[in-house]
Amino acid sequence: MQGVLEEEIKVIKGVVGPDEHVICALSGGVDSTVVATLVHKAIGDKLHCVFVDNGLLRLHVFLVERVMSTFQSDLHLPVTCIDASEQFLSKLKGIKGPEMKRKIIG
Repeated sequence: MQGVLEEEIKVIKGVVGPDEHVICALSGGVDSTVVATLVHKAIGDKLHCVFVDNGLLRLHVFLVERVMSTFQSDLHLPVTCIDASEQFLSKLKGIKGPEMKRKIIG
């Protein structure tokens, strides 16, 4: 696995120019977190992560504070948290159907 990690870091450094920056959207899930961690190892502070708090994280499992602490304290990722919970929740107010909720969230 160490060889794979080193190879991917080399690929990222080859794609991202010396003066370029990268924006990464973080969902709080494994996939985007692994990508951000890998890119951060490759380019350091030229990575800029954004996590949008939509107000829909699972209670007691993925609290915003817990997610942000993991990103910043544990993984040392440069993350800006955008609180959009009021926007998301206000658009979902009164909506009953799960499919309609998914469309609104999307």
